[in-house]
Amino acid sequence: MLIHGPDSKLDLKNALSSSTRNNFISGLKGRMVLTLIELANLYPYETNHTSLCKILSIPPSTLSNQIKKLIELDYLESSNSPKLMYDARYRNYRITMKGISFLHVLKEVLDSSVRRLEELASIELLNERFDEKLIAIYSNR
Repeated sequence: MLIHGPDSKLDLKNALSSSTRNNFISGLKGRMVLTLIELANLYPYETNHTSLCKILSIPPSTLSNQIKKLIELDYLESSNSPKLMYDARYRNYRITMKGISFLHVLKEVLDSSVRRLEELASIELLNERFDEKLIAIYSNR
C-alpha cells in the first residue's frame, strides 16, 4: 500500500524505493504510458503499428518514436507476426517484465489515488451535512 504524507499527499518517495523510482520513471512520458496500457489490453495480433495508430489516434511517426523509446527503455519488445514477411507495418509488440512491473506499480498508485479521492469526497459530504445541520439549528433560534 502506498503511503500518504502528513499533508495527505501521495508520498511516492517513501512508498517506492529509489531504485524502483529511477528504474520506472526515468525517460517515460505520458503518451508512452498510454501506449503501454493500450498494449496490455490488446490481443497479441492486434499490437501492430497500424492498429495502435488507429486506437491511440496518433500519427504513425509519433507512435514509431514512442515505440522506439519504449524498446530502448526495455518496456517493450517486438515480435514477428506471419504477415511481417510481406509488410513491416505488421510487426507486433509485447510488454517485457519491466513493462509489466511498471504497470503493476502504476495500478497501485492509481488505486491509492482513487481511494484518497473517495475518502476526501466522503469527508466533504459529511462536512456538508454537518453544515446543513448547523444552519438548521441556528436558523431555528
